[in-house]
Amino acid sequence: SFSRSSAVVMAAVLSLFVVSLIVPAALAAGDDLVPPPSINSTNGVLDISLDLDMVVVQTAEFTFTTRALGGMVPAPTLRLLPGDTLKITFNNKLTGVGTAHQNNVISAPDESNLHFHGLHISGELPSDDSTYTVLPGDSYNYSTLIPSVHMPGTHWMHPHRHGSTAIQVAGGAAGMLIIDEDPSDSNPLPDQIKNAREIIMVVQQLYFDSLASFYSTSGITLNSTDQTGQYMLVNGQVQPVLRLDVGEWVRLRIVYAGFNGNNLGMTISGDSCEMQLLAKDGVYIRDYPREISEAPIDIGGRADIMLRCNNTNTTYMVNSEEFGDVFMTIQTSNTTITPEWLASFTPTYPDYMADLRNENITSECSCDTTVGTSGGINDRKFNADYFIHQSVINSTVERVLDSGNHPYHQHVFPFQFYSVDETEYYKIGDWHDVFQGDATVRYNAIRFVTKLMVHCHKLNHEDTGMMGMERVNADGACMCPSVGGIPVSADSKSDTLRVAMLSAASVCAVLALGAGIFFALRGSDGGGGGSRSRHGFEMTAGEPQDDP
Repeated sequence: SFSRSSAVVMAAVLSLFVVSLIVPAALAAGDDLVPPPSINSTNGVLDISLDLDMVVVQTAEFTFTTRALGGMVPAPTLRLLPGDTLKITFNNKLTGVGTAHQNNVISAPDESNLHFHGLHISGELPSDDSTYTVLPGDSYNYSTLIPSVHMPGTHWMHPHRHGSTAIQVAGGAAGMLIIDEDPSDSNPLPDQIKNAREIIMVVQQLYFDSLASFYSTSGITLNSTDQTGQYMLVNGQVQPVLRLDVGEWVRLRIVYAGFNGNNLGMTISGDSCEMQLLAKDGVYIRDYPREISEAPIDIGGRADIMLRCNNTNTTYMVNSEEFGDVFMTIQTSNTTITPEWLASFTPTYPDYMADLRNENITSECSCDTTVGTSGGINDRKFNADYFIHQSVINSTVERVLDSGNHPYHQHVFPFQFYSVDETEYYKIGDWHDVFQGDATVRYNAIRFVTKLMVHCHKLNHEDTGMMGMERVNADGACMCPSVGGIPVSADSKSDTLRVAMLSAASVCAVLALGAGIFFALRGSDGGGGGSRSRHGFEMTAGEPQDDP
């Protein structure tokens, strides 16, 4: 078993224990930051059994019962290499309490699944298909091949069942997922980065007032000694302490596993600590080192930051603009390490991150995506029977984002800023998979014929309809319907799709014309059978188009 921090309890590691098991908290607020336990791939495979079950979390501040992955908050960290296979037997140990599932309503708190947030993998089963439901008492065997060209980076996993995502993630069901550097990489990281001490930081909002509201909506009651308090946890701890030697460069791997509110807005008190941005959303930046005074980090986003502090025996406050308070402290020692400047590093980008700033967009592949209108995306709440956009394999795709105060997240394919209001943190040419605001972004629709989910990462917004599906087809054309959507059951090359985008009057006219032609043809051929319709595209094509 693992001894964890103030907000982390070990329970049911072997899936044999029940919720009544409570392990006393080992650490309290102000104790040293402790990383979650780590599980590494071996011989090219990471093969584990992972339970979603009820766990009792006990701290000096509160005790509450929650839905957690792997028996702890946060879950163990998973580490793989490019080219590895990820296999997870996901066991939903929950019992099925609460309301039945209703589309676009916070409901069915015990239905679940897994999403591998940030990975460039298929959005179809047995990979990262968020439309699949693992019912209480059931299991599913996830299996996905990490492409051999996958960019090393910091990602995370969490449940993503539409309707219960907010309840489960807000209660702590999340964990870091890291794609490590391939030792054979021809463009390796500089030793300063490679040899730096790694600091894992899974930052989670634990807002009991929001959680109680979600519980009530879904017909269950929050079992907690604190019904209204708000905490910003780091690795399950309340206000932990990070200890550094003076002048020591450390690599922060930060996952902001938030569910609502605003960007993290992380700052450090005083002016003697330096933050140099290395990567965002699991992608190395082009102009490392990039000095930043604040790490905004969108909800669901990640940041890798090289950090050092330069005063001896000093306590620094790590603040969050979202939390409005200190959520961690840094304490320097009396030991001083000889200061050194960070060497520049430009990564080698894989094919799915080829620079698109000067590329031509594939015909009809530039679409508007507006998040928040009518409580949905492009004025439509989530409907599993429709795609909001369609692209074609090997297309260069553009999306004109208007997300306002809604953090837009895109599965499968990271996107590159073509235009954005630049700051020290957000630059044209950077890659993200979460962004809140207005921007024009581009991505390469390569490798996977797949559906991909797009949604607001304020997860109660997603659960109540602020989500859509896009589709990358094997052939056909890109489509951006201005109204309605693209029926899932229709062939991408069929005129049926175009009918779906017409007004009601136009639809009637087309149908009437089609009926006339049909009966005319029947009259001319004596009613004999014509060619078979090819309506309906294959929904399970999730394998790579070629060897990834």
